[in-house]
Amino acid sequence: MAVTDSVTVIRAGKVIVRTNTASTSPEELAEAMVGSKISRAVTRADTSHGTPRLSVRNVSALSDHGHRALQNVSFDLFDGEILGVAGVAGNGQTELLEVLTGLRRVSDGSVSLSGEAINNKDVLTDPISLRRVGVGHVAEDRLKSGVVASMSARENAVLGYQREADFCRRGLMRLAAIDQAANDYFENQDVRPRTRTCQLRLFQAVTSKNW
Repeated sequence: MAVTDSVTVIRAGKVIVRTNTASTSPEELAEAMVGSKISRAVTRADTSHGTPRLSVRNVSALSDHGHRALQNVSFDLFDGEILGVAGVAGNGQTELLEVLTGLRRVSDGSVSLSGEAINNKDVLTDPISLRRVGVGHVAEDRLKSGVVASMSARENAVLGYQREADFCRRGLMRLAAIDQAANDYFENQDVRPRTRTCQLRLFQAVTSKNW
């Protein structure tokens, strides 16, 4: 608002607003960007400082290259809290995320979820088991860690859940159920284009280019 004379908002490939900056407001621009009114009211959940939901105690871990990426990291996370970790790339954020989601074993210390150890020298809970108790992982590099480029879009849509009964029966993939789940996902998450065949071609083109 302070550095422009005019502003244009483009959404879904179309110009939604083109106006002088002085004649609009941040609220109007935000509404034009997302297509609905934005509430600035923030409702925060009450946090409980009883038993931590996640407890990290004196955790150390090695990187893929064998050097110490984490050293004596400790924190508690309670219900209703959001913890942000910031730092320059390569300072251990990736390794910390992998330790918390069962992708990397600690070299020292322990991680507990709801009072139960999930990662220490003797225990490493696998990502599938952690997912089933509510632990989610959004990969920082979606092309490197979030998808498998050689697989179709519908297969990637259920990746990680392929062993569940909804998608697998007696060791065989239930393709109709996977198709339906993928189509529902594309619709609910506003994936474009909607057509599964077209989506597969687009997905393969994008991943082959970036891989």
